[in-house]
Amino acid sequence: MGLEVIVGLVTIFLGIVGLGVALIKLTGKLEDKVDGVRDGLQSDITNLGVELRGDLTGLRGQVEGVRDGLQGDIKGLRDELRGDIKGLRDELRGDIKGLRDELRGDIAGVRVELGGRIDVVAAELTKTRMAVARLEGHVLGVPRPDTAVEAATDAA
Repeated sequence: MGLEVIVGLVTIFLGIVGLGVALIKLTGKLEDKVDGVRDGLQSDITNLGVELRGDLTGLRGQVEGVRDGLQGDIKGLRDELRGDIKGLRDELRGDIKGLRDELRGDIAGVRVELGGRIDVVAAELTKTRMAVARLEGHVLGVPRPDTAVEAATDAA
């Protein structure tokens, strides 16, 4: 082999070594870039996770606030409803008492009226008895009843 062939082979070898070195450098740069992109993505993912956790915490707070507000509204409505029911119950009790008092008054009036009518009927019955006793006395010869009782009965 001649010198020229050896020089050619060395030149080719040096070219291959140079390409190998260039490839190693490019591979290192690519690895650095891939590592940088990977680190950037990991950082972005981490930051996104932190941000999402913060948003979730905020949403939880809002949901709890809405829940607490609704519970307060429900309690207020429940208290208002109890008050309305108590008011209606008191109003009904008052109405019932008024009706009871009115009915008692009406019953008392009816009692007085019936008592008067009963007294009239009793007086009429007594007059009828007296008239029957007079008639019996006249027809059958039975003595007449006491005239004092008869006068009191006639006056009624």
